[in-house]
Amino acid sequence: MEEFSNTNNETRKHILSVCENINKYIHDLLNRGVNHDASKLNYNQASVFDKCIGRLHNAEYNSEEYKQLLKELQPALVHHYRLNDHHPEHFDNGIQDMNMLQLLEMLADWKASCSRVKDGDIIKSIE
Repeated sequence: MEEFSNTNNETRKHILSVCENINKYIHDLLNRGVNHDASKLNYNQASVFDKCIGRLHNAEYNSEEYKQLLKELQPALVHHYRLNDHHPEHFDNGIQDMNMLQLLEMLADWKASCSRVKDGDIIKSIE
């Protein structure tokens, strides 16, 4: 019976440790959400995005119009990617260099972005 009690105690300690880790990840993700894309609010990015964002929302994904808008946005995107590590472009090796929190923020970003465009599709974004 004592071995069983020891096992239960160890299991309970393990469960508590896992909960503490999950709570830390939740806190970190919420912090990422609150601060997400804050750099878009500064002039360097906002001035460029303001010129294109309306047209981007109406452009079909990967169409010629969409690609042209991305070219126009390029100066702001370069600045944005440099400051925001939830984009693969932030890293030399892209997605391979990203940690799980960065990947989760990226997926949340893609899902939210898909709802802002004419034919948004998270599966197309992932492919």
